[in-house]
Amino acid sequence: MAILSNGKFYGFLCSVKATGQKLANGVKEYVEDFVSGFAGHGWKIWEYMAGKWKLEIDTIVVRETMLVFEMLISKVRAIIGAQTISQGHGKVKSARISGTEYLIELEDEDMSIVAHDFVRCQTFTGNTTKLYHVEISSVDIETKTLHVPLSEFEKDESGNILYPPMPGDELVQFGNSQNKARQSAIYMHADETGQPAIDVMFDIDSKDWTDKVKVRMGGDIPGGNGLKGFYCVNGMIKCVDDKGMVIYEFAPNGAVNIGKGNIIYNPSTNKVTLGSGVTLTWNNLDDESKENLKGNPGNDGNSVYITYHDSEEEPECPTGDGTRNGWHTNSTASVVWISQKVAESADSGEWGKPINIKGEPGKDGQDANLLPWVEEWNNNKTQIGDEYIISLKMFTGTNTGTPANPILTGVAIGRGVITINGVEKTGLFGLKDGKLTFEIDAETGDAVFRGKIETRTSGSRIVIDPVTNSFEMYNMNDMLVFSLSFEGDASSAYPKFLIQGTEFAEYYPYISMTGKSMNAKMYCSEKGSSADVTWGISESGIYHKKNNQGFSLNVDLAQTNIPIVGGSQSLHLTRFYPGFLPGYSAAKTGEVYVTSDGTLKIKGYSVES
Repeated sequence: MAILSNGKFYGFLCSVKATGQKLANGVKEYVEDFVSGFAGHGWKIWEYMAGKWKLEIDTIVVRETMLVFEMLISKVRAIIGAQTISQGHGKVKSARISGTEYLIELEDEDMSIVAHDFVRCQTFTGNTTKLYHVEISSVDIETKTLHVPLSEFEKDESGNILYPPMPGDELVQFGNSQNKARQSAIYMHADETGQPAIDVMFDIDSKDWTDKVKVRMGGDIPGGNGLKGFYCVNGMIKCVDDKGMVIYEFAPNGAVNIGKGNIIYNPSTNKVTLGSGVTLTWNNLDDESKENLKGNPGNDGNSVYITYHDSEEEPECPTGDGTRNGWHTNSTASVVWISQKVAESADSGEWGKPINIKGEPGKDGQDANLLPWVEEWNNNKTQIGDEYIISLKMFTGTNTGTPANPILTGVAIGRGVITINGVEKTGLFGLKDGKLTFEIDAETGDAVFRGKIETRTSGSRIVIDPVTNSFEMYNMNDMLVFSLSFEGDASSAYPKFLIQGTEFAEYYPYISMTGKSMNAKMYCSEKGSSADVTWGISESGIYHKKNNQGFSLNVDLAQTNIPIVGGSQSLHLTRFYPGFLPGYSAAKTGEVYVTSDGTLKIKGYSVES
């Protein structure tokens, strides 16, 4: 017995065509040249399901025997005019007038037309179109008769019905005036105004079809000025893979999801979000986008070049293309120094001073630690990757002015991003309505803030407020314990110093000093009872009270004198409160006392009254 060779193959065989390309081994590259279906081309043998094989070609010639277990012949059919899929259909057997209505008998075995259905008959004979569109008032199922009022038909000027129903008329149901379940239809037409289309209609509750087409595929899109395509009212276009994951989706509210969420548009924020699967490269951007990314002014077509050096000691500045005297263009772990330049080519322009990227900690402003992703930067373009953007300058915010005269509110960052007093500045700058609110100069390290500075929102904190021109300190209980501010108008303002607080609940100090006076108050414990002490110094004199007892004394150097030991100056007492001073018997030598007639004296001294 002979053994046959096995010519089994896996996958498929099909017609192919050359692409004009060659593989790495020099063999010509071919691709499948086959399209299935009535309008397709080519041939193919393939396993269309497990264990089942299909052959598709144009013609089969069998000269002798053809053994077929089952044959399915598909014939292409044509429909002249239009076709409707709806809830009802009928063919007129006879029609006659009875009183004020037409009695239309149908020849169909099953009655699919019910009361309040709208039926339409439309035929074309010769050069005449026959059309009537009427509502059925009632149906006699036993006699298969439709009752239609004569008023439903169009009439001429003499009152004669223009298009009376006749035997053989085809009736198609389009909606119902009362039953919502019978108010939909699918209408396919090929010759209406030369715009073939498939219409899906909803809410057909009258003979008026205005706005009843909710989905159209084909020509003359509603509101499209004759354009062709796909139209849908409150529709959703959604594609999922065999596991149910959304590939793309277009929602009725305008939301868009493309490429498994890599491109998402949110209509509520009017923003497009690009996912990690999207990469924008310089070459696939248009000229306008490239100019916007470059910034204004840009580098005039120049590129940024970086070179590296591994020496522990500072090397000489690089020359030429940056690959001499130990300088190289490979970013390795041993790199200590870098140098940069902006030039037309690697050979042109001058290199910058070498920068140490592995300096000793603590030398702020001397060394620089470059982030790892900067070393990955392709210097001749702006790269937008998964997590970062590199750009010479950037602004985020709003412009309430015009492009020629911008009024910016936002934050600007970058090299030469802003001009102050005619000097271009590099760093981070805040603006409101075109005016600077804060600036951090990357070149000088200077920082300027023109708003309120608060180290915390509550509890222990320091607050610097330019509106009140004050420096304030608060304790953990949100109590003001120290402040330095100004009093008076701008031309004569003087500083005010304030201290107040508590300590161990034993005293409560309060001290306020200004350019003209000093006031203080203190609550303190005294053998288990409370005592209030207040005192002050002003232009007029001094006062002192303890438990509401004390004195107030005004002085005038130009009047009655009191000798002062060791000097020639004198004081004149012009006002005092005797109730606060002791009498003669209680006063001690050298103390001021009051006599019974109200005279002020110093015990042990003779004073002119």
